[in-house]
Amino acid sequence: MRSIINYFIILFTIAMVLSFPLRGAGQSIGGSISIDPESGEGATGTRQADGEEPEIPEIVDYSDRLIIRPYLLVPMNFLVINHYDSDSGSKSDDITYLPNPTLCAGAGVSWWIFGVSFHMATTPLRDTGDYGETVFLDLQFNYYFRKFGFDLFYQRYRGYSLNEADSYHMPQGEAGAVRSDLTITAIGGNFFYIFSDHFSYNAAFKGTERQTASGGSFILMASLINNNIDSDYSLIPPEQEPLYGNDAGFQSGNFTSIGISPGYARTFIFTDGFYVTPSICVGTGLMRKSYSRLSGDKTIYGSFIKFNFRFAAGYNGDRWFYGLALVVDGTSSMSSMGGRGISASTYGGYLETFAGYRI
Repeated sequence: MRSIINYFIILFTIAMVLSFPLRGAGQSIGGSISIDPESGEGATGTRQADGEEPEIPEIVDYSDRLIIRPYLLVPMNFLVINHYDSDSGSKSDDITYLPNPTLCAGAGVSWWIFGVSFHMATTPLRDTGDYGETVFLDLQFNYYFRKFGFDLFYQRYRGYSLNEADSYHMPQGEAGAVRSDLTITAIGGNFFYIFSDHFSYNAAFKGTERQTASGGSFILMASLINNNIDSDYSLIPPEQEPLYGNDAGFQSGNFTSIGISPGYARTFIFTDGFYVTPSICVGTGLMRKSYSRLSGDKTIYGSFIKFNFRFAAGYNGDRWFYGLALVVDGTSSMSSMGGRGISASTYGGYLETFAGYRI
């Protein structure tokens, strides 16, 4: 877990640096509700009574405006392996494989229910000599509506490096520490329902709405995901192999899961249009686990652990908005009902810094 946290700290720092020129702009370009003296209506369509201030709705809808949204993005997909025994409560140390993260630049345009965005890779963020080169195709679609939403994704990454390779007596950049043969493919989707009318994912992540008052909602998420791991030889460092027993030599596997994850999300609104939105869903379900090892192939059916985390923070005015967003979707083959075996946890998602303008 520490290695995962360190990885996110690096990406989060990059996002903060990239978004720094936009900081403080809210005070000079922040929008306000303008009143039409003829109709007595504000930009939100809320009618103003004589002598009264206009009432601003909790969720302001901007779907009737053309929205331009440039962004910088770091997509991610990484693997964490360990061996667990739930009966004894023991677990081996995490073995983490990270891609060489790539900075992507793109832009999106939306109006009403229509929208399109495109981004292209620019440069790897870590030295390719020490961490190798990652070749990837990453398609992630996140749709947010007032009461429900869904994520669809296809990720195929080839080329990883062993995190903290020196702790396994493997020099960084040499064979074993750099795994150009490791390929991870993830395909699936999440479908979720938002129970409250006082919360908006669109306001936090897309800019097609604006939330004017703090509010949250319970969420129920259903997921269907297939993760495929493939490599030419064992993904377990030699000194760790004895800890895996009959599961030593793990080098490939296919994991298909279907599950339900309850959760909660909330947006905290501060002065001058600034906001923070954390969201988390955790659950379980049924998984088909099939993987190869030195003692032969193994196929079992059992439970798994599902984790979905979203975070956004920034400024959201009437015209301008900007901020950063993090989405992490994790699926672990570790059984939530006990037992022992290989846990292959895959984490996909992205880190983004964005800005936008509503015409």
